[in-house]
Amino acid sequence: FARVGYSPDGPVAHYIDAGVRVTPGPRQGDLIGAGIAFATTPDGPQTLVEATYEMQIGWLTIQPDLQVLLLRERTVGVAGTRATIVF
Repeated sequence: FARVGYSPDGPVAHYIDAGVRVTPGPRQGDLIGAGIAFATTPDGPQTLVEATYEMQIGWLTIQPDLQVLLLRERTVGVAGTRATIVF
């Protein structure tokens, strides 16, 4: 996927993102994804890099996710996991 946004009078003047999602992963039914986003804000440019892995275990889906936000003053890392139960 890829998206582009432009709003010269808005809080985010420029926005671009792109990513891929590949299947199968190492196991049948698993998905691997990666993406990157760039935005220009009043605080300066911001870039986000993300990687995720989705594994299907019967009725349960586990999706760990890693994100790195690159700001002008610092770099911030975020890790999370999403679980989905299908019944």
